[in-house]
Amino acid sequence: NRRDVLSMAHTIISSDLQSTSDSLLEAQRGNRRAMKENQELTSTLLSLVEETKAEGIEGVTDPNVRGQLSDLAEQIEFGKSRWRILKSVTGAVIVGSGVNWARKNDLRELVMDDEGGEPSFEE
Repeated sequence: NRRDVLSMAHTIISSDLQSTSDSLLEAQRGNRRAMKENQELTSTLLSLVEETKAEGIEGVTDPNVRGQLSDLAEQIEFGKSRWRILKSVTGAVIVGSGVNWARKNDLRELVMDDEGGEPSFEE
């Protein structure tokens, strides 16, 4: 009887573990999709800013547009800073999780990335 109870408890715990693992994998997939979309949008934004940089903010006569360009430049710097912070936190979480990150290419790239901490927008 005790063995049956332990077997049932084991089954329930295993089921919960599998469900949690599935949820984690789905969340990681969603996170990767969101990161890819963010990289694409940021790449587009950076290319637009580079186009306008050629003219320079001073070359823009409309004060509203000039203000928007200044705001965008600040947002880009903030985004780069946030990217570096999130990248560092993500690496720390992976290392601290106990997962064998060294054997998994995706995780190893996140932990060992030494590209200055900024996203790469090359395709």
